[in-house]
Amino acid sequence: MNAPHTSSYLAWGLLLLPSLLSAQSAPSADVGGTPSSSGALAVAGQLTYTLSASGSVVTGYNGVNGVSDSINIAGNAAYVSGSERHPTSFVYSGGYLFGNNGQPSTSFQNFGVSQVLSTRAWNFVVSDTVSFLPSTPRYGLSGIPGVGDYGSTPITTTQQIGDVALTNYGQRITNSTSGSATYRFSQRTDIDLNGGYSLQRFLDGNGGFTGANGNLLNNNGGINSNLLSAGAQVNHHLTAATTVGAAYSYSHANYPSPYDYSFSSNAVLGVYQHTFSSQLSLSASVGPQWTSGSNAILFPTRLGVTANVNLLYAAGRNNYTLGYNRSTNTGSGVLLGAVVDNLYFSGQRRFTENWHGGFFASYGRVKSLAATPALAASVDSFTAGLQANRRIGEHWSGFGSYALQYQTVNQLLATDNAFNGVAHVISFGVTYAPRPIHLGRR
Repeated sequence: MNAPHTSSYLAWGLLLLPSLLSAQSAPSADVGGTPSSSGALAVAGQLTYTLSASGSVVTGYNGVNGVSDSINIAGNAAYVSGSERHPTSFVYSGGYLFGNNGQPSTSFQNFGVSQVLSTRAWNFVVSDTVSFLPSTPRYGLSGIPGVGDYGSTPITTTQQIGDVALTNYGQRITNSTSGSATYRFSQRTDIDLNGGYSLQRFLDGNGGFTGANGNLLNNNGGINSNLLSAGAQVNHHLTAATTVGAAYSYSHANYPSPYDYSFSSNAVLGVYQHTFSSQLSLSASVGPQWTSGSNAILFPTRLGVTANVNLLYAAGRNNYTLGYNRSTNTGSGVLLGAVVDNLYFSGQRRFTENWHGGFFASYGRVKSLAATPALAASVDSFTAGLQANRRIGEHWSGFGSYALQYQTVNQLLATDNAFNGVAHVISFGVTYAPRPIHLGRR
């Protein structure tokens, strides 16, 4: 199940990315354009990009034993059209890791596109994201540790939300399409309708094997999945600072052959949002969730609780997010469906004109939906990272970063590709970030 307004969050996140990318490597650079009252940049169009090169020392990452290293080349690019009512956004993040001493060499690619259409009463958002990654996305904009993009909003899809179970090396493609339509009945009341479809496919390669029917049982034991989601939410603005509402969410996950299994979840939630000040805001939703599987013996119907809470603080040079999420998800390529509890904390701070940094920490517990002891499993994971950037020229900066990945696995028989152990990634690099390119007339 996904949190309400997933597609809207993605769309507006894409709109904010150009300034985030520019601030990432050149804190004092002019990002160009003045935000309008609607939040869109008042320019005909803006293209922002950065290029980074770094070296990493790695222990245990992607299931590689001992100490290895890699040379990393990465780039980010974002385009935002200047339309205040119908903005279009494109975001790209990608690069190549040249691995040594057992660390695989691989490319990584992420691409997101979003379109907003607004009328007097309606607001439509359509978005799509595609990624090709060698492991579970958990770090920064690219999803890869050590490439210099901490402090940037990650490109998220409905498949990746709640993906706290970590895999070893296993190349996978994910694609997610989502849309929402918001209708404003009055200045105080609106309704949001949303839906999405996503898939994850592990590619044949090192460690792949086949089932009895000859179908590929996924790279390194990773489990392929499809996820369909839909929902509706009604919001009523009690005051300028407080909003209450109710939401319904439906999701259906299925797993292709050789598993041929599926499960569905239905949830009803109460929604509360409050702005304490211009710096501090809270959003929360909680309610019961019913989950049932296509095999009632192995995966019986269960009643649980789903929740999503976010506390946001932004003031001057500081920006922090503290959140908690509980929901069902597809199992992150590790399990055939799971209940996920995820507590996370992230932030960015600009210390001086030339120094700034970002950090994140996330703890997750993933428990299988299966009730049969032979299939039941749980995963506890902790990931953390921090990065410091130092401006060394008008368009250049240097960075140092550290990432920690820790995970323990309990009775995991569904797949052999769950990461189990401790990994460290230490990286140093440089980033080139020119001024944004303004396309068209202001």
